[in-house]
Amino acid sequence: MMTIELDTDCLFNSHKWLTILDSSFPLRFETKRTIGNQMLTCCRCDGLPGKLLITLPFSDYLLFNGSLISILNRFQDWQGEYPGYAIVLRLGGYYDEQQLLPGWRVIRRGVFHRVAIDEPEIMHDRLSNLFKRNLGTAQKKGVDIRICQDWEGLERFYQLFARQRKEKFKILSPPRKLFQTMLMEYMAQNQGWVLEARFESQLLAALILLQHNDVMYYKYSASLPHSSKYCPNNLLLWTALNWAGQRQCRELDLGLSILDGHNDGLVRFKEGLGGAVVPVMNIRYEPESYDNNGEETNRELFRSITRFLTKMDMDANQIDAAAQILFHYFI
Repeated sequence: MMTIELDTDCLFNSHKWLTILDSSFPLRFETKRTIGNQMLTCCRCDGLPGKLLITLPFSDYLLFNGSLISILNRFQDWQGEYPGYAIVLRLGGYYDEQQLLPGWRVIRRGVFHRVAIDEPEIMHDRLSNLFKRNLGTAQKKGVDIRICQDWEGLERFYQLFARQRKEKFKILSPPRKLFQTMLMEYMAQNQGWVLEARFESQLLAALILLQHNDVMYYKYSASLPHSSKYCPNNLLLWTALNWAGQRQCRELDLGLSILDGHNDGLVRFKEGLGGAVVPVMNIRYEPESYDNNGEETNRELFRSITRFLTKMDMDANQIDAAAQILFHYFI
């Protein structure tokens, strides 16, 4: 039988990332030797929103070495060991969907972008004309970048992030503990940073960078409403490229973009940095006995609660309290 392995060069396949998830959410993680000689961890859910095995929740994608059919063949053991459970895989890479086995289907598509790190002049030449113009606007207006690795910088980011998620996207932020655990796991070891874009004394936008081996990951970002006239995000991403170069990284990962018709602008923005585009697909296996309607009813309940909460006047502490109770149900 052909063996496949996890690509351990990927942040989301790493032990450190799993530690962050395990410390931040009241979820049950199980690790099994099912992928060649590699240990693969899944999140096992026995209650709400349904009976699920997910690799891995709140992660952009996993990278495997092997064909799609070889990957799915290895999960047949899980189908026998966990009867009645749906299985969800988040796969990054190029796969032939014709190799999907019976019972498996694609439930979501996306892409992630990787930008090669080079000399600043070369990276600047790869930028789109629009990105260059907006970068010049930020520089001419005097937007300044600050790099932080402390609790105060992380808290400023969380306040901005929670506000934007609630007011613009009508969803909850992950709980504050997720970001605090990142600080301990990455920033305390000089592998994580908060980049802030400021005009005079006002924080306009910020993002979080995490370094895993020789790849820098742009994981979370947030900005003030109506800050676009300063183009802070262009300057932040340009700074992130150069920071990755100073850290001897070979690539900057720009993160997952869902292809659902709502993120076309985000995809174009990331393409403006001149990187390579890699497809991501979430695939799902359901046994015949699975209660799909029950799971969808539960998910709609949590979406309704979220819509109700985000209409309320809540500060970051109240959002955090709600997220501690609800967020892990959105696996």
